[in-house]
Parts: sequence; structure tokens; C-alpha cells
Amino acid sequence: MRLKLLLEATEDIAIPWSYRSDLTRLVYRLIGLADKDYASWLYYKGYVRGRKVYRMFCYSDLECARFEVSSEGLKARGSMVWQITSPDENFIKKLMSGINILSNRLEIFGGKIEVLDAIETRMPSIDRATTFHTISPIVVSKQNKGKDSPPLYLSPQNHGFTESLERNMLFKWEAFNGKPIEQQGFQIRVWNPKSKLVPIFNIKVRAWNLKLQMWGSDELVRFVYDTGLGERNSQGFGMIEVGG
Repeated sequence: MRLKLLLEATEDIAIPWSYRSDLTRLVYRLIGLADKDYASWLYYKGYVRGRKVYRMFCYSDLECARFEVSSEGLKARGSMVWQITSPDENFIKKLMSGINILSNRLEIFGGKIEVLDAIETRMPSIDRATTFHTISPIVVSKQNKGKDSPPLYLSPQNHGFTESLERNMLFKWEAFNGKPIEQQGFQIRVWNPKSKLVPIFNIKVRAWNLKLQMWGSDELVRFVYDTGLGERNSQGFGMIEVGG
């Protein structure tokens, strides 16, 4: 399930290139207004599978209709669109409750943004020929040798990129549902990748916008659509949309 927020900035807003840091903090702040215990559990514990922890939400790039580019980021005004998704409908309801508590006015980027509308949406009908495209870039990495070494970010041309996506998704399914998926046979094909170096929380992450197809059970494909692909979903990476 996802929430599409139609936003409006009546004054110029300075949006830094690292704006995902601010958006992630905003998500926890909003759900914390509705349910402090739930927000604390999600942030500190989350959904666990082995040593992996997943937050089970994802969001899109922030789309601004009117903006100017500078070395520091964007100066934007007017309408914006931001989408948040989760397989947990309770998360979406608490997020919406937090927005209502603030009377649809968000304080972020040193300014105020009004929520004009919040539209709940679900995945449209698809078939085996359906294509998808990213609306926030996908991250795939593997650990470098050495405990303190930074991760090695993989590109779609690297061996193991799609296999990592597929394995990651099955792990998320198990963490969320508390058991492995019964019906195996999930595959992903990707093409037309475009690289993007994204700053967030004082690091830079190599990510990819691309097009893709998925084959698997309807239940699992819907889970992918609601959860996001790859790593760092809760920091604004890996959200997909039908078409493209």
C-alpha cells in the first residue's frame, strides 16, 4: 500500500542534495506523533531475519514542478509530489495520522510545506509482460574485505546484481511474514541503467535508476511493489512504479 502526497510550497524552499536525510527523519517524526512506541520499535528494532534488520517502508524521489539548481541543491516553490510505500497498512495509517495531527503542514528544509492531498493507492493489475521503472534509485552492495572497509556498490553490469536483488527480497519476505515464502521461482531482469551518486547522512551512495521486469507469484510481486527493491529502502532507495 502506498501514499501519494501532493504538496505545495508557497515560498522558496532550499532543498539540499542530501534531502533524503531530512525525509527519513520526517517519516519517523510523523509516525511518532501517531504512535511513539511503534515509531521507536521500527527505528530501533524493525523486522529481523538473522543479522539483517528491515524497516519495511520505502519512498520516492521528491518531484518538484518548479525549481532552480545550485551547487547546494534545489531552490523550489509550488507543487511537489512525494510517495511513501509499505507492505504494512498500519504504517501508512499512522503516517497519515501524523500528517493530520500537524494539520497538513510539514516543517522541513527550513520552511513549511502544505499537504494538499494524500491519496492511498495500490498496485494496478499486471501480467508477465508488465514492465516497471524506478522512482527512486536502487542500491546493491557487498561487503569489502576488512571489517571497517566501506561497502562495494554493484552496478547492473556486475555479476550477481539481480541475484542479490532476488535474494534480498526473499529475506525481506521472511522477515515480514515470519516464515519463508512457500512458492519459489522469483526472477528479475533489468535494463537501461543510469548511475546516480546520492548523498545521505554524511556518506555518498552509488545507486541506479533503471527499468525492470519481475516474474513470480502475484503475492510476491505485490510485496516487492509495496516494499521496494534492494538496500536502504527506508532512506529513499528502490521504489518502483508500473510502466516506463
